[in-house]
Amino acid sequence: MEIRSQLYNHTAQPDATPFPVGMEPPPALVGTVVGLLVAAVALLPAKWWAALKARVRWWLLPRVEEDTEAYNSSNHRHLLQLHEKLGDVFVARRRGTPVLFARSPTAVRSVLMGRDFAKVWKTDEGSTSQQARPKVAEYVHNLIQPLLSDPVFSQKGAVNKDARTLLSPLFAGSQGFLRGFEAEITSALAAWPSGEDGGVEVDVLDLTHGVIRRALYHAIAGPASSSLHAKATPAFHEALEYFVQRYEKGGHQQDLSVEDEAMMEKLLAAALGVVQEYRALVYVRDQEADDSNQTGPKGTMLATMLDAGCTDEQAASVLVNLVIAGAEAPASALAHTLQHLGRDTDVQQQLRDEVNASAAGAEANGAGALVLGELPYNKACVLEGLRMFAPATLVKRQALCDTFLDVGGSGRVLVPANTVVELCVTAIHHDPHQFENPGSFNPDRVGNTSLGKERCFMPFSGGLRGCPGREIAVTMMRIALAKVVQDFDLRAVDESRDLGAPKACVRKFVEWPLAGLPLVIGRRIGEAKQFVAVG
Repeated sequence: MEIRSQLYNHTAQPDATPFPVGMEPPPALVGTVVGLLVAAVALLPAKWWAALKARVRWWLLPRVEEDTEAYNSSNHRHLLQLHEKLGDVFVARRRGTPVLFARSPTAVRSVLMGRDFAKVWKTDEGSTSQQARPKVAEYVHNLIQPLLSDPVFSQKGAVNKDARTLLSPLFAGSQGFLRGFEAEITSALAAWPSGEDGGVEVDVLDLTHGVIRRALYHAIAGPASSSLHAKATPAFHEALEYFVQRYEKGGHQQDLSVEDEAMMEKLLAAALGVVQEYRALVYVRDQEADDSNQTGPKGTMLATMLDAGCTDEQAASVLVNLVIAGAEAPASALAHTLQHLGRDTDVQQQLRDEVNASAAGAEANGAGALVLGELPYNKACVLEGLRMFAPATLVKRQALCDTFLDVGGSGRVLVPANTVVELCVTAIHHDPHQFENPGSFNPDRVGNTSLGKERCFMPFSGGLRGCPGREIAVTMMRIALAKVVQDFDLRAVDESRDLGAPKACVRKFVEWPLAGLPLVIGRRIGEAKQFVAVG
């Protein structure tokens, strides 16, 4: 007690020093040392100061422990709430490892357009399952279905770049597929219920998925698209239903099970049959014909891959992945847009008037064709639907090295190597600082174009590693929207049913309700004009 009392009394002395009595340094010496330290720090290069500040800012960012259950169950809705609470940039600790979340335009642009960040497919980096045999397919966090291991989508680095270059004419060649898109979409819509007497309630998500998939078949197989539809569509339907049920609960295992891989192998087998038939009946014949006798459009996926010497198995795996990745997202956004139009009859009618006016003008001029360039409101509605109902809601990147990231008002932060950075598309598209009144469907909105300095529009990600099929996806959506509003009246289901209530969705970073999207449709008899989509 005496020692504790002495210590207490000592620390209570206002003039106590850390030095023994009689050994205090002279005040002049203390001043000299402090002055030398200040002078030394002042001589540090400016870039050292900037790096030090950036490292300090990293540790000063808002930090939370990740709510694993909410992250894996509420997905993008949970991240939207976190951004609204913590701001544009924050760090969540996932099993002790920091994960950076960002939504400010400067940060998003830096991550997507910089070369210091690489793609990440999974959300559960803690998975420890080991597979001795090669993987048949790979889990993807922002698609319902896995993707097969293939020479395009599964590759990383330079190999992926070469594969994208190979297929770039396909992805950029949507203008060459317009007539085929229109024919396939018209054929698919002809099978929709008519509902002449007061309309009929349908699952517009399922119907729209079928429409987009049929259009995509044309870009894949050209004249063999009907064979692709007959041979592969049943397998695609079965696989989608399987994986919707597989991922309906949060916290699911991200390693693929034996059953998962068996389902993907069934898809591969169906696609392989299509490729083999295409090679035998179309490809060989077109190789022997001159340009005037070609049976289909140039630049289809199958023709491009076979020209490059790819095997049937490689072409089949890319076919499956292209249908999965190329149909899910645009179908989801278009279906949500159509459901919204059922409630927003003014926008629906304006779309219909624009299409009919263009079709009438083309008929009067003897062109017999509808020009997409004459449908600006149609394009605006498609883009606004992609913003408001972003179908793939999370983009992930990983820092390849220690790198600086401009996060806007907080300045630059030094992001350590291997740090995962997650960009929640829903949180970005619903940020009121980027999009005024973001919960309102407004086709006249400014900024639904690209990764800008003031706002980021990124339904297909962006930058060097963004979705290569964005142009072809938007083109299919535009033609489908024009045809649907021209051929059908859209009406919301019974107003007593609360469509605004939260829907049970697939527990991944996608916007796919388990029960589909209800909508009442009725075919417009005698008013719908047939047209061919061009330019």
